[in-house]
Amino acid sequence: MTIFACGVMCSTALQAAEDLGRQNIECRVINIHTLAPADEDTIVQAALDTGAVVSVEEHYRHGGLASILAQILARKSPVPMEVVALEGYTESGKADELLSKYHLDVPDIVQAVKRVLKRK
Repeated sequence: MTIFACGVMCSTALQAAEDLGRQNIECRVINIHTLAPADEDTIVQAALDTGAVVSVEEHYRHGGLASILAQILARKSPVPMEVVALEGYTESGKADELLSKYHLDVPDIVQAVKRVLKRK
């Protein structure tokens, strides 16, 4: 299982991977620190190695990391994919509270991994 993350979501993705490891679900976390140009070779190799991916970002699900991954994987290595991202506009507030409210925290990543593994 590969979790692709960017920005502040990298540490949350690592925490989720640790939680999943305790449940005997191995995950690699890849920090996509630059969206353009995307590191297509790394993305495709990870998809081939693990057969399923989850995209994690504090951005809209459309037009960000998830869109870039979907475009690359559709062309080069289609695999089951889940997305943990924003669905719409948000408000200002404390980061931890907002990440939880908008389903961008560790339990949400864990659930996305479990959903995508069922389709693998």
